Amino acid sequence: MRPNDSVAPLIAATAICAVIAVAAYLSALSGTFVWDDTVLADGSGIGGGSSLAACFRTAFLDHFYRPLVSVSFYLDRLLWPENARAYHWVNIILHAAGTVFVVLLAAQLLRDTGKAAIAGVLFATHPVHLGATAWIGGRTDTLGTLWTAIFALGLVAAAHRTGNGRSSWLALSVVAYTLALFTKEQTLFLLPLIPLTFAVLKPDRGVALPADGWFATAPFLVAAVFYLSVGAFLGMPGPAAMGATTLEQAENFLLACGAYAELLFLPTQRSLFAYSLEPWRAGAPWSWLWGGGVVVAVLGSFLISWSRNKTVAWAIAFCVLSILPVSNFLPMPFLLFAHYRAAVAGIGFACLLAEMLGGLRWSALRPAQAPAAAGAAVLTAWYVVHVLLAIPAYRNEETLFRNIISYDSTSVVARYMLARLCMNSGRPDEAALHLEKTLDYLYGTTLWRHREAAVRMIDSQREVQVRVRQNQGLRQDPRLFLVTLFKHLGYARMHAGQIVQAREAFRTALKWESDQAECLHGLAWCDARLGNFEEARQTLLKVLAKEATPQRYQLMAQVLEHLGQPLEARTYWRLSLQPVSNTPHQ
Repeated sequence: MRPNDSVAPLIAATAICAVIAVAAYLSALSGTFVWDDTVLADGSGIGGGSSLAACFRTAFLDHFYRPLVSVSFYLDRLLWPENARAYHWVNIILHAAGTVFVVLLAAQLLRDTGKAAIAGVLFATHPVHLGATAWIGGRTDTLGTLWTAIFALGLVAAAHRTGNGRSSWLALSVVAYTLALFTKEQTLFLLPLIPLTFAVLKPDRGVALPADGWFATAPFLVAAVFYLSVGAFLGMPGPAAMGATTLEQAENFLLACGAYAELLFLPTQRSLFAYSLEPWRAGAPWSWLWGGGVVVAVLGSFLISWSRNKTVAWAIAFCVLSILPVSNFLPMPFLLFAHYRAAVAGIGFACLLAEMLGGLRWSALRPAQAPAAAGAAVLTAWYVVHVLLAIPAYRNEETLFRNIISYDSTSVVARYMLARLCMNSGRPDEAALHLEKTLDYLYGTTLWRHREAAVRMIDSQREVQVRVRQNQGLRQDPRLFLVTLFKHLGYARMHAGQIVQAREAFRTALKWESDQAECLHGLAWCDARLGNFEEARQTLLKVLAKEATPQRYQLMAQVLEHLGQPLEARTYWRLSLQPVSNTPHQ
């Protein structure tokens, strides 16, 4: 919007876009706590939830330094504990607030209220915000997008001004940038946008000095150094290699570029529910060519627009810098693709689309802006349909993970979580199926069903270790995650009546962690069912020395009765009726 334009149309556009943002996600209010939501709501994922100080001292979900996100969930716990609907309202309101600032940003950047309104509507309805808004755990990206929109608004407004006006807007931008940093580390990569903004945009009055952009970058750089220093001082997790070769990393980068381009330009249910790059990897080599074509097209468009329309160049740069840290250009800590990571890029993309659509004119029509309005309407309809189709998946964990698997059949996290749900609801056969398919994918073969092969392959085949890390991160040794999978598989098979197969799964897990109590218990139970009572007794002696429970005392009593030792069995029956102490049985 130009300085002399009336603010009334802009206020109206801002209000309408905010209402649209709320309306688009109202149906998410029926959703429950899913996935990470539980540990965020109970406080264990934000430092215990005992104090504000803990939010700043503890890694968010054990992976990242995002204290402001932790603070937001800490306040939720104080105000409306265990009220999923209230948590969802917070996300929706944050999305609406982000939409307001995107409209204001677009008005400053594009200098046209009509284009700003288009940007606001497209941002409000774009499915890239689905996970960030409809999923409580997506708060990181909803809150981060809000701060980033304010940062960009202040930056653009400062570039258009000189004197005190510039200083005030720049101060707002620095504060918002700092808040965005302490919300999500992805903001670090937006630093180059600051000098670029001052190179692209000129003041409405007065003269800008050539070095203005570099001087303006200094306080933002200080904020970035401060964020990194605090995180390092507190020992927060940093970036780490997942073990992929340079060629594999390049492949992941090209596939991710293609996937995020699909998500932004023409979102589909696949791009909204895939949590790995495997759906695109299956389309190789065409998916590689598509990703490479996206990279070339984006770079070419930036260079062309730099000489023809620097506003478009700015929007392209914003999108690229937002996507770059999650594009596998650098190794991801876990999950090679997730649609909510592109939510911040939606800011620049909305401005880019608004500029492109706003430039459509046809003098034969009255009004001449009809093509722009029609294009915006078609895109909005496409977006709204996909948002409304996808939101019901977040109703509960089962609907979410089934939707993910339907579009990404190799998703480790979805199959693992769904297997646990199946076990808890009395469906062990289905739980075993999901765990077996997970192991098929991680190993790349079915040979893991043979214990020695399973152990040998994780030790000797780098590809197996890489697949585990890329889906579970570096929180634990890849072998320990396999212990967890085989343990759950053992219990699933056991409850499904597949005793021999269950025993094999427990024995495989114990190859890596020989004193794992739950696996020892399961193995003893299987041996008892198969008539191997002496082996069961020896195993139970090990597990009782480590961790005694009434169920294990009862099992030992039953085994001893079968071994013809009634007196010893009676002792264990009595122990099973007493309160369990933390002292192992000797």
